Amino acid sequence: MLSRRCQRTIAQFSPLGSALVLCLGFIACDGASASPAAGGSPHHPTSPGAALPGALADAGPVDAGASGSTPDAGPPQGAIFVNQADFPQLINGCVVDSSPTANGLTRGKLDVAFSLRYATAFVVGFTAPGTSGTFTRVVLDQTDVQLTDETGQPAVAPFQIISAGIVEAVAGGAVGYGLVQVTLIPSDFAATLVDDLKAGGARHFVSSIRVHGHSLEGAPFVSDAFKLPIDVCYGCLVSFPPEANDPQAAVQPNCGLGSFDSHQPCVLGQDEPVDCRLCNNLIPDSGLCEPPPM
Repeated sequence: MLSRRCQRTIAQFSPLGSALVLCLGFIACDGASASPAAGGSPHHPTSPGAALPGALADAGPVDAGASGSTPDAGPPQGAIFVNQADFPQLINGCVVDSSPTANGLTRGKLDVAFSLRYATAFVVGFTAPGTSGTFTRVVLDQTDVQLTDETGQPAVAPFQIISAGIVEAVAGGAVGYGLVQVTLIPSDFAATLVDDLKAGGARHFVSSIRVHGHSLEGAPFVSDAFKLPIDVCYGCLVSFPPEANDPQAAVQPNCGLGSFDSHQPCVLGQDEPVDCRLCNNLIPDSGLCEPPPM
């Protein structure tokens, strides 16, 4: 049973899928801390969580308030805003949460050895005007996406994503929250990076999104730009847990012990380490799945 002060929905991921499968909903918190009018900010800090191993130590759950894209002050009434990019949590499966205090990302990572598309869910907030009953909800229907490279130049032409999300209005100037899924790096562009990245190194991009929506009464809304840096690499997410090493094998170290079944990331090739045992099952002849010799 959820608290009467805070109703929450979560969005489920498809395990090992390159796309996110979202059951969209909202969160409405009636506490004063969620209300900009009461002097609080809707950008509550997230729980830091445990650092991820290996090459992904710079990517996992972070303090949403640390993002350079998050404004310092709360949004004006009658506005929508992007609160954070969500990091999935293991709660009876992989989920993202529309709560503003859920685990968030300030930097993404895409490993094109496993996926050619980067897509994630964003928490979008809405502050209704002070007049009670003016708006009932905002339907999130479109997201504008820009992707720039290391030099600040467009990596691809700006594009639009048809969105599907709902944010419920909350009486009294409190903030309502919902989820929207957005593709930030399309697969046709990621495919052009693979050959160069096989030689090593990484590419660094910055995605910038603006979310559009409208109230049921027909009023249009658009958020300010929200930026998320994304690193793109080939094989950099493969991890080599100590328990995967078979001490009896002739070659040391190795990745020959145990099953990969319990080591599946929420979205394969995105943000989370890929256990070398899972890698060996998926691309056994790639040369990526065994640790370098000592």
